[in-house]
Formats: sequence, C-alpha cells, structure tokens
Amino acid sequence: YDVCDVCNGDGSTCLDCFAVPNGPGEYDCCGVCGGDGTSCIDCRGVCDGAAQYDVCNVCEGDGTSCLDCRDVPFGTCEYDACDVCCGDGAGCIDCLGTRFGTCEYDMCDVCCGDGSTCAPILCTDTVDEELRGEELPRSERALRHLVGSLQAERAELAHDIRRLAARCDAIELTDVGDDDDSLHAVDDDDDDD
Repeated sequence: YDVCDVCNGDGSTCLDCFAVPNGPGEYDCCGVCGGDGTSCIDCRGVCDGAAQYDVCNVCEGDGTSCLDCRDVPFGTCEYDACDVCCGDGAGCIDCLGTRFGTCEYDMCDVCCGDGSTCAPILCTDTVDEELRGEELPRSERALRHLVGSLQAERAELAHDIRRLAARCDAIELTDVGDDDDSLHAVDDDDDDD
C-alpha cells in the first residue's frame, strides 16, 4: 500500500496541490494552489471574468462618472453660472451686470446706447437763415463765411464811426436862450451839403 493506502499505488492519488498526502491544499478558481480565488477574479467576483474598474473606480463603468467638465478624472472644474467650464461667472454678464443680458457698449462706449451720443452731427453749409432751418447747425465752412461777413460789417461800421466822429468835431454848442440849449452844426465845407 502507498501513502494514499492504495495497493500498489504510486502515492499520488491522495496528494494535495502541495504534494502533501491527504493534505488540505487545493487549487482555487484561478489555478493557484492554496489561493483564495482573488488573483484572477474580476470586479464582479467572477474568476477570470472580463469586468474591470474604470478610471472612476466603478466596476464596468464608462469612465464618465468622475470626470469634470474638462474630462479630467476627479478634476475640480465645474460649469459656472454662464455654463462655461471653469469660468468665473462673468462670461455671460452684459454691460449692465445682467446675466445673459443683451446690452452691449455702443461705438460711443455707452452701455445699451444707440451710438448717437458721439455720432457726427448733420450740418449745413448754407448761411441763409431761411434755407438753413432751425434744426440744422451751421458747418465750419458756413461759420467761417459768417465770421468773414461779420468782420467785413465791423470794418464798414468802424469806417462809418470814424467818418461820423470827424463830422462831430464840427458840432458846437450854441446858446440861443436862457431856457434852451441847442446843438448847431457848423459846416465849414459847403460842398458836403
């Protein structure tokens, strides 16, 4: 009899996986002698199964349950109030501070303006008051023409004043009575009359 109590046996029929006769050693489901079956089981507990943990440590997961908005596993980025990933919440604020508002700065840098505060002013070149109209201001060209006309009028008035002043030098005060003073012009130049 061999160690396994088999007549003419070779002693192998009762050996465990450690070659101990009638020993307790057995192969687990992974084929490991004396193993606990964990070396080849998948995340579902199936020996040599195909189930695996994803990047988020979820068994048979799709790897998206722990991604942030930039697709970084366990990342810290989130969508802000403007639906911007890792934003500061200011990307959708208009110039009035309204979230998702529609106001913008116009070309005059006025929030929600219509661009009229710095737009060119419609002017006219005419110097004729009747043709100009009350609503249209004069252009620079018209103003220069007007200034020139005023300067010419001023020069003409200055000439008239000098001429009158020269004539006034010939006026004298003549006493014609106790109660009445009269101005009489003494004209030495009879040709001027």
